[in-house]
Amino acid sequence: MPKKPPLLSLTELHPIVKMEIHPATAYAKALTAAGREVPTPIAVDALIDTGFTAGLAIDIGIVQKWKLPIRNFNRVNLTSDGSRYVSAYYAWETDLGAKFLRAAKGRNILIDPMPVTLLDLSQEEGEGIFQAIIGLEVLQACILVYHGPKEGFCLEISPTRFLAVYS
Repeated sequence: MPKKPPLLSLTELHPIVKMEIHPATAYAKALTAAGREVPTPIAVDALIDTGFTAGLAIDIGIVQKWKLPIRNFNRVNLTSDGSRYVSAYYAWETDLGAKFLRAAKGRNILIDPMPVTLLDLSQEEGEGIFQAIIGLEVLQACILVYHGPKEGFCLEISPTRFLAVYS
């Protein structure tokens, strides 16, 4: 019988999952070859946001000291609770390793490299509650179930939709 994904509780009414981020393996190898220290992984809380048009966004303040190679200045949209429905941002992109904890039948999923949008999330609603946002480009490969009566949810990522491994 298949194992059911765990039902997670809402955090201050937000669907938030635990993740771990680290420099992408290729960048970590380049740092090692150059005799530089590879930054240690960081645990983050990620908000599931069906209105976010990119895949994964990380608060730039968390990874800024890693001096990651950046590329592509892209426009992304976030839903807003203010006077506008959608807030448009322009942001840099980089690659990270992203480990989604208990995201596939209770197992961890590692996607490395994963394109990540770098945003200043310190001004968003829920500041301090989350340091990352999971958006539509990731959610399209997931099963997201919201259980209203139990005030919970579960998110399951299909490793076959990404170049991902169980970890």
